[in-house]
Amino acid sequence: MSIPSTTHQSDERSVARSFSTQAAPPGTALTVEEDTREVLLEGRPIALTRVEFDLLNALYRNPRRVLTHAELLVAIWGSEWVGDEHAAEVYVSRVRKKLGESARQQRFIHTVHGVGYRYVPDAPGVVLPTCALFDETGVLVAILPAVDEILGWRVAEIIGTRFIPSKQSIFRSRRFITSVNKYAELIQLKGFTLRTCVRDRAGIDRDVDLDATFIYSQGRVQGLSVAYRWCD
Repeated sequence: MSIPSTTHQSDERSVARSFSTQAAPPGTALTVEEDTREVLLEGRPIALTRVEFDLLNALYRNPRRVLTHAELLVAIWGSEWVGDEHAAEVYVSRVRKKLGESARQQRFIHTVHGVGYRYVPDAPGVVLPTCALFDETGVLVAILPAVDEILGWRVAEIIGTRFIPSKQSIFRSRRFITSVNKYAELIQLKGFTLRTCVRDRAGIDRDVDLDATFIYSQGRVQGLSVAYRWCD
């Protein structure tokens, strides 16, 4: 791994100026205080090295913007960085570990393959339906308790549609739904439990646990009741 030199490159200086160092995202479970160089995760202090803090700070102050490997290294070393851009992966891995996440279980730092990384503010305040009722074709018929909005969508917009907020498109397939119904009817399956991922209107993914219960009438599936809860 190369170390910083005193070589100045104008293109790197422009990169360094191109992303924000001021604005911070709205209140989340993660707080990065630039002035005091403190990091709090759900109120608990996280100890970072100088390099780790500068990298996280650059991401944190540019929420949802993709920062390239080069931009992150310039944020750490300034225009003097002339080393391998893949070094950013090492620093990101270290920060992720201290935040309790990993490349496979991303919470705050999301990988944009072939480009760089994006900081996604945690959103515990996003409304998740306690229970969603679907008919036998997968069409959403009700949200309980009644709310005006879920996951960024107005409920009035999605009632009557095949709204299944999973990033996995197979769950919205009519053929898949029909196959599941036939199997459930064959063995009179009561329901199932599943850990999956929901995607809100802003495109942010969150892991959830769901408990699905089939609704029967005379042995035929008439619908599905799905209870959601955020993963711990």
